[in-house]
Amino acid sequence: MEKSNKGSIILTVLTVSLVIGFLGSMVAYAFVSPATVNLGTAADFAILSKAGITNVPTSVITGNIGTSLDEASTDTAFAGITCGQVTGSIYSFNSTGPLPCVLADSVLATTVVSTAVGDMETAITDANSRTPDDIDLAFNAGVGCALGTCDLAGLTLAPGVYTFTAPGNVIITNDVTLSGSPSDIWIFIIPGTLDISSAKKVLLTGGAVSDNVFWSVAGATQLQTSSTFEGNILEAGTPLAMLSGATLHGRALSKFAVTLDANTVTTPSATPPPTTGPVFVEEGVANGTLDLGELFFNTVQSAIDDAGTLSGDTIHVTAGTYNESIVVNKSLTLNSVGAVINGSAGQNGVSIGASDVTVNGFEVTSSGLSGVYGIAETTPVSNTVITHNVVHGFPALGIALAAGSVNAEVTTNEVYDVYGGIYLSTGAIGALVDGNDVHDLVSGAGPDQGAAVAFEGNNTDVSVTNNTLTNNAFGLYVWSAFGSDFTGTVVEHNKFVGNTDGVENTNTGIINASPNWWGAVTGPTHATNPSGLGDAVSDNVTFDPWYVDEAMTTLSNAPAPAPAPAPEPEPESRGSRSGDSRRVSAQTANVVVGEILGIFTEAERLAQIATVKVQLSSLIRQLIGLLQAQLITALQTEIRNY
Repeated sequence: MEKSNKGSIILTVLTVSLVIGFLGSMVAYAFVSPATVNLGTAADFAILSKAGITNVPTSVITGNIGTSLDEASTDTAFAGITCGQVTGSIYSFNSTGPLPCVLADSVLATTVVSTAVGDMETAITDANSRTPDDIDLAFNAGVGCALGTCDLAGLTLAPGVYTFTAPGNVIITNDVTLSGSPSDIWIFIIPGTLDISSAKKVLLTGGAVSDNVFWSVAGATQLQTSSTFEGNILEAGTPLAMLSGATLHGRALSKFAVTLDANTVTTPSATPPPTTGPVFVEEGVANGTLDLGELFFNTVQSAIDDAGTLSGDTIHVTAGTYNESIVVNKSLTLNSVGAVINGSAGQNGVSIGASDVTVNGFEVTSSGLSGVYGIAETTPVSNTVITHNVVHGFPALGIALAAGSVNAEVTTNEVYDVYGGIYLSTGAIGALVDGNDVHDLVSGAGPDQGAAVAFEGNNTDVSVTNNTLTNNAFGLYVWSAFGSDFTGTVVEHNKFVGNTDGVENTNTGIINASPNWWGAVTGPTHATNPSGLGDAVSDNVTFDPWYVDEAMTTLSNAPAPAPAPAPEPEPESRGSRSGDSRRVSAQTANVVVGEILGIFTEAERLAQIATVKVQLSSLIRQLIGLLQAQLITALQTEIRNY
């Protein structure tokens, strides 16, 4: 009986041990997924190295490549790389590389690569600092680990942080599976080397994605022939080598060289490409589509602020309402068709704080007139382009150019329901204000309230052309206190209609406002043009000539048509030599004048008086010629009969 009890105890212990061992193996699949490793701008690259990229053709690389190797020779920096092998951009320190795909701007390329390399090194430090969940595959009963080398062959690994005891070499002699969801993270901290055997694979199941797998390797990395590897390789020790036919779905990021041999490298962001988010950024020259390394964002400001968004990039904003105020502090192009920027209370809708900024195709407003300016330069900048926007609903200015602004273009915008339309601050020079429709502005404080266009002073070489300025307090208002130099500035080919004042110049400088359409054939209202019935102009405004038609085809000083030659008079008898002929001619003239005047209604006569004057002048010249001919003929007849 005692012997039997001992046997039972032994059996129980063995059973418990087996259960514990089984449960222990299950714990390997219960790790908490770690936080991701932030690659920063290094994520924009399929291949990034500090010591050059060499290639035995032909490789297929989908994504950007770059090196910080400062070498003048393409053979050193990008040996064997041709444009046809790269779908993406090529960045080098000195812009030497295969043409035309190498980035020509060496300063920009150097900045991009330097930043990305710094982000790569930060990511390596981050990965290596993580607390491991599993050391030497302990939760897999140490399977495959012997003499400082661990083989991942045949294992299924859960999300987590894995590391290995020095020398800590990792080999993959057969397929290994990483199983988890699309949001799960795997981090492998490898103190030694990493080697996957020929034709073997890293497999992803359960929705796992290569973008969330990180291999931080201190020793050499080799992907043997025809192998398939998943994830981001962070190579810190020696060159990273891909042998013939190997495939990498991920990124090869190395502090040393990267060598290729007829390989396929595809960035995770390229397979599949991002498909969510209303805003995306195009790097460099825009082509209107999302390319590799170019990202989606949910807000316009987040796209602007992203470290990977650089001067020269284009931000595309899809239709929709964005409840945010925008600050553009890089030289960017913002394009949209149908996007509404609903600015925040007490802020501008769009603030421009850098040169070479384009804002195109937006509706910019603020809820309840709570903003400040619609689109405004906030510092002296140059080459701003504000075009094809609709700006309304601001208690101050619709579009404002900063003091000292140079060569801005404000074209084809619609501005309404604001205090002031388009405002040029002191010393804003060289601006083009063309083709805008500014109408129905609201009242406010200040003498320039309701001005469609305003000059603050010293606005030289400005062209205000082809605008329609209607139903405002002022078509153009010119301040008096901030400078009187308007050299080279012209205001022409505009339509001033229904404004209380077409041009109000409180300055001593002369404003050249000719020719324009002032809403009446008789021109603007001014003391020097007593018959003018159009929008009023103040002193110190040159307005003559003006257009006499809304289509702006004919000027007020256009020459009158040449008079028709006088007909040969019929010979008269002696009995008709009295003053009857003169009375008949005068009567005829009165009839003609009556007919001319009779073609207009009473209400139209005043509006047409200028044209009638021209016609009367021509008619009088003809009548004088006719009377002279008749008198001469009568005298000749009288002499013959005498």
